[in-house]
Amino acid sequence: MENEFISCDTLQKREVRKNKTSRQHEIRFAKERENKKHKRARENAEEQEAQSPKYFNESRLESATTAITATITAATIAASKSVAPAARASSRVKPSP
Repeated sequence: MENEFISCDTLQKREVRKNKTSRQHEIRFAKERENKKHKRARENAEEQEAQSPKYFNESRLESATTAITATITAATIAASKSVAPAARASSRVKPSP
């Protein structure tokens, strides 16, 4: 441990911590607690936003749109297949003069 390099910054921070009064120590911990509290609040807000009805409705709308598009595509393909034989039959009928 004696041979390990310790940066000047680390030594300075150590000295500052040693020389702090109990009041300064309490203030630092109070600030840290406050910062953690705000961080948790932000994270909870993000989670609630992701689970909100608005987000849920948007995702439902996207899936409904996809389902409708697939249904329309399938119906169009089915209709074109059923119209094709009828179109061929009508082209065989010659109009009478």
